[in-house]
Amino acid sequence: MNSIENQTSVQKKIIEKYKELVKQDNNEDEVYKWEMVKEFQSKWDIDVEDFPAMIKSINFSNLMFHHSKKFIDISDNYSEDIRGMFKDLFNENKDLRERILGFQTRANELFAEHEPELKAQQDERAISTYLTFRYPEKYTFYKSSFYNKYTKLLGLKSHKTNEKFIHYLSLIDSLIEDYITKDEELLSISKSYLSSNCYDDSNYKILAQNILYRVFDNSDFIEEPNDSDHSSLTKAQVIHAFLFSGLSHRKIQSDILKEDAPARGGGFLTMKILHNYDIREDKKGVLKTNSLSNEKEVADGKYLEALKLLEKHYPELMYDKPNNGGKMNLSLNTIIYGPPGTGKTYRLKNEFFEKFTDKQAIQTKEEFCDELIQDLSWWQVISIVMLDLKEAKVQEIFDHPLLQAKVSVSENKSPKNTIWAWLQRHTKDDCPNVNFKKRDNPQFFSKDNKSTWTIDEEIAKIEIPDFYEILEKYQNFKPQTESKKRYVFTTFHQSFSYEDFIEGIKPKLMKNEEDLESQDISYHIENGIFKNIVNKAINDPDKDYAIFIDEINRGNIANIFGELITLIEEDKRKGCDNYIPAILPYSKTEFWVPKNLYIIGTMNTADRSVEALDNALRRRFSFLEMNPEPAKLSQEEFACEGVNLEKLLSAINNRIEKLLDKDYCIGHSYFMNIRDQKNPLEELKMIFSNRILPLLQEYFYGDWGKIMLVLGKGFIGKKVESVSFLATEDCQP
Repeated sequence: MNSIENQTSVQKKIIEKYKELVKQDNNEDEVYKWEMVKEFQSKWDIDVEDFPAMIKSINFSNLMFHHSKKFIDISDNYSEDIRGMFKDLFNENKDLRERILGFQTRANELFAEHEPELKAQQDERAISTYLTFRYPEKYTFYKSSFYNKYTKLLGLKSHKTNEKFIHYLSLIDSLIEDYITKDEELLSISKSYLSSNCYDDSNYKILAQNILYRVFDNSDFIEEPNDSDHSSLTKAQVIHAFLFSGLSHRKIQSDILKEDAPARGGGFLTMKILHNYDIREDKKGVLKTNSLSNEKEVADGKYLEALKLLEKHYPELMYDKPNNGGKMNLSLNTIIYGPPGTGKTYRLKNEFFEKFTDKQAIQTKEEFCDELIQDLSWWQVISIVMLDLKEAKVQEIFDHPLLQAKVSVSENKSPKNTIWAWLQRHTKDDCPNVNFKKRDNPQFFSKDNKSTWTIDEEIAKIEIPDFYEILEKYQNFKPQTESKKRYVFTTFHQSFSYEDFIEGIKPKLMKNEEDLESQDISYHIENGIFKNIVNKAINDPDKDYAIFIDEINRGNIANIFGELITLIEEDKRKGCDNYIPAILPYSKTEFWVPKNLYIIGTMNTADRSVEALDNALRRRFSFLEMNPEPAKLSQEEFACEGVNLEKLLSAINNRIEKLLDKDYCIGHSYFMNIRDQKNPLEELKMIFSNRILPLLQEYFYGDWGKIMLVLGKGFIGKKVESVSFLATEDCQP
């Protein structure tokens, strides 16, 4: 059974179970929720003179924790502050995440003045209650335990704190649209228990919440272990999944039993798989087997299904190797340094890149949307959204996943205004409800007198046929397994700047997205490569991320890093004892470096074209030295007939180290690409002529006497020239 079929099955079972429960008791113990919403609607007045009395008269019952209600009790002392907080929370023109975080932050500040030892406890459950009371057509009551159960049953990953409620709302919307509105029996039952004292719940938001509450609160609703999850897998695939855990089966079994064996039978399922597939423990308790015979079968990636059996408890098993099973034995700030040709960049690519790559990551729909709109402008995304929705209001366009993806990568502060503007700019000339003067082709939008927008698909098929291809990709999205990079790579150079690395003001060679009347070049704040990877690391705190900087000493370090010189220190990062944030000069936003981001650079110690590494940065990095390894050249893969490359390189480097120092030695990689190992002479001549000699000329400033001391007389020829100068008595050569 695939993930979509599983979700469908789970949701149908939940609704059937709810109908069964409600038929027994007519939902008598739950009707109060609809009654309280209606009561709130009649009492709420944000501008009332006695605001504390009004808000204290509202009954929140058991819809939030007892400690959360204590915040309401301090309204006598902070009447206008709390009134302002609720105004901001209920301002639908602002981003929901910002409203929630703003409310929580201000509540904690006020409560700290009143009760210094306590917090305001304005969690997502409390805020969901406020929002549902005020806008029951948009929001519904939330409880984290039911959200976690629901995502688990659907096979989805729970979001982090302060993002769970928003994710929960999207799941509720899907449940309503795909199941509740289509179940006439369910709708009939729900109407039967709602009296005239109840909120009518025409959008079914409270009903959806009540369905999850009743079902998950009922101990009889248990998902039985599904043996089909692994019955179709080969022996090697299942064995592979367990072997890569690096854990004993008792550890796996105990963790699963401890959490939810009563509900899911996880411990039993684990033991059954271990037994059926002949997986045993060695003396140290590590899983072993004698049955792993088909290496190709194990390596072909088909074992992904088997890995999912343990994903819930050990997410790192989703990958070919447990890349993120713990912190690496590496400083967060590391510079790999050494002479040229020692394989510094090669090591980054072949060793470190792999540590920050999920080889079998499942692409989420959100990630797919980000990828889909990456190169699309605002009007293009809006047009594709309208092709999908057919007709919609601006809020519905804004809520569309593709539009949300565009918002997430944009610095636009007023995306809804931008949507309005682009819709009007591409509206038909004969539309009577739009007065926008400057319009662009293609013109295919229309707006009725209720502010509902539509798109003329006949025109769209002619003017933007390629948009239909993008829409088809979006509509046919299926989760794919792919390699997912958790790193970025860049190279420093003399013109690399703070604006490239952190953020800077860049020209925008297009119409202004927020002021479409203006045709002039506009400027916007654009994130640099480091800020982008920081944001990704912040949004995925359970995994390690990295930025790799080649030739880190070639850039102007003080100019590039700016205030980050302090922020990148391990103990100054978010969550550490000496955490320090900074305000960025352009965007005026708070910025910090998370502790799951590695900064790994390379440095060529022989590069005389730049100054030594900035001392302030040097103090904040650990250094990993890479020296020439002549012994590698004696390996069968690189050894050449008639020439002992190991001895040759060792002799050259011993002489260079005597004349200069070890920072100027020559790396082994210069001799590792000889193709004709039986007759290497011609290729060796080319290596010395084109690579070694120019390097030594730079080292010794063209002093051929010293170069001859390194390579010997056989490499140096004396050029005898007879030059006649035109001389006068006043000027002799």
